[in-house]
Amino acid sequence: MVIVQHPTGPNDEEPGAYGRMIDFGRRRDAGRGYLASSDRVGQGVLILHEWFGLQPFFVSLADRLRDEGFTVLVPDIYEGAVAADVEEAERLMRAVDDDENRIGWMLKAAASYLIDNWHPRLGVIGFSMGAGWACRLAQEIELEATVLYYGTSDVEPARWRGALQGHFAETDDFEPLQEARAFMVALEDGGVEVDAHVYPGTGHWFANRSVPDAYDEASAELALQRTVSFLRHHLA
Repeated sequence: MVIVQHPTGPNDEEPGAYGRMIDFGRRRDAGRGYLASSDRVGQGVLILHEWFGLQPFFVSLADRLRDEGFTVLVPDIYEGAVAADVEEAERLMRAVDDDENRIGWMLKAAASYLIDNWHPRLGVIGFSMGAGWACRLAQEIELEATVLYYGTSDVEPARWRGALQGHFAETDDFEPLQEARAFMVALEDGGVEVDAHVYPGTGHWFANRSVPDAYDEASAELALQRTVSFLRHHLA
């Protein structure tokens, strides 16, 4: 088992920028996560990680979005554990599925932490497993924007809140493109503002530098640029 190590103080390269692990929530919804903040009070963004756990990529992404002007929280769904391979990731995800109510409460507490302490407007970015949780949040709490990376979930379009942007791989055994397109069309037909993108030559995890065999730098950077633009527009 690999345990992630995180910075715990100011970022010396960016005056007034901070990255640290924090606790949020109380009792049944208590959680812990990485907070990237600055002296500016930027709009809130939740990042929900993939089934590998809170890998270094998600910490660096939070810092990148902070430097773009947002206040970012990455809840640690696995409470410090990070999978070394797909088999371990699958086991960790199954354990979470067995405790989905507690995880749902914890993610709502993370959202409340950003809204209550930083900024009233909130967006969420979900990757793979985290995309499923992002879909759940978008149907249960007030969000201005949701961004999904190679992941979807069951949806009732009438319950969806805020705009949606999707980033999908061309060839994906976990999230087939045909199913992703059907998901986006269903929401668009239900009145949700939808912005969908497909990245040729990519597969699952293409945006995650911590999965080097799948990472596609050009596609990942383009997707991130689109994500930042989308969040700026809808959280303004």
